[in-house]
Amino acid sequence: MSRNTSLVLYIGNGFVKGALVSESSNGKSKILYTEKENIPFQDDPQASKLESAVITSLDNLCKNIRAKGFPVLSLANESLKIDTVTCVLSAPWYISQTYSIQKKEEGFFTVKESIVEDLIKKIENDVESSHHDLDLIPIEKNILSISLNGYPVTSPFNKKTKNLNVSFLMSFSPRHIVESIKSTVQKHIRCDDFKIHSFSVAVFSVTRDIWPDTTHSIILDLTSEITELVLIKDGSISESISIPQGRNTLIRSISSGLGISTQVSESMLSLYIAGNSDISVKDKIEKAIGDAKKIWTGALSGALTEVAVGTSLPSNFLLVSQSDVKDIFSNFIKNEQYNQFTFAEGPFNVKCLSVEDVSGQCDFEKNTETDINIAFSAIFSKKLSTKK
Repeated sequence: MSRNTSLVLYIGNGFVKGALVSESSNGKSKILYTEKENIPFQDDPQASKLESAVITSLDNLCKNIRAKGFPVLSLANESLKIDTVTCVLSAPWYISQTYSIQKKEEGFFTVKESIVEDLIKKIENDVESSHHDLDLIPIEKNILSISLNGYPVTSPFNKKTKNLNVSFLMSFSPRHIVESIKSTVQKHIRCDDFKIHSFSVAVFSVTRDIWPDTTHSIILDLTSEITELVLIKDGSISESISIPQGRNTLIRSISSGLGISTQVSESMLSLYIAGNSDISVKDKIEKAIGDAKKIWTGALSGALTEVAVGTSLPSNFLLVSQSDVKDIFSNFIKNEQYNQFTFAEGPFNVKCLSVEDVSGQCDFEKNTETDINIAFSAIFSKKLSTKK
């Protein structure tokens, strides 16, 4: 018997990925088919060129999913009708910000959902107005906490208070990007239920379910061009900062250090990671990686300084990265001295998140390539569907 089928998309800045997903009899997300399309390397990344390259790659991705993925659905006796499209964006395709807004009156008033919605709508309108030139539209809103008369409560509605404080996270994306993504996808795959979210919220949501005791942590989403730092405090997203350095920092450093093209330096890095570097260039590659470390950890320290104002930092680092470079960047973090910061739980530790960590919520069918971005996005998509 066929079950509902969803399309999950991950829009990065070095590649786009897609998966056709159903549900296993055990309730897990079942990844039936995956597809990946690389975004051509940008020697000098510029927003307009990267946007164009992403949409071109997304078009090719959806074309391949239609041509190659749908026959897989037929063979597996799964529904060919796509019920939901969940598109998860990495930086820089969205911006997230936490907000706190208050409503105070001299007398008591009853807290209604409509009051909270109006407060959030006011912030939404203010953000859209202040960034009018970017023409931003909201893609997600998440209430982090609600306090009545200064005390956090989990069930605030229909209670009386003189002072209502709402803390929430809101993510925005430029309208033209959202419209380009939707029109490109729907050119190949029709679906009325089209959701767009940020990858940082997806990772936070999934990791919170897997490790509910980890209420204080720092999520580092390492992509090709950018590293997104998400500070989790008291079980909620506190801040989110983008660092303009990522995996490609290694490529550019090797290219500069060895005087070779970025295409050749990509191959050199792969050989080095596999332990197959020629001895004559190994030392040069390691020096270039050391140079990249200084750039990346310097940017990371700057971001940590920004979020550490007046507070201690969580000791748990959760790193999301392409599998080939996760050990390199994990060691970057572990081997760096952070004496200028205070960590709440003592010496910090780094955990590289992997598909194995979410195997209790997600299964990849045989002959499908496992992928951490797809896994988190698929689990998050299922979680959204169960909230309906």
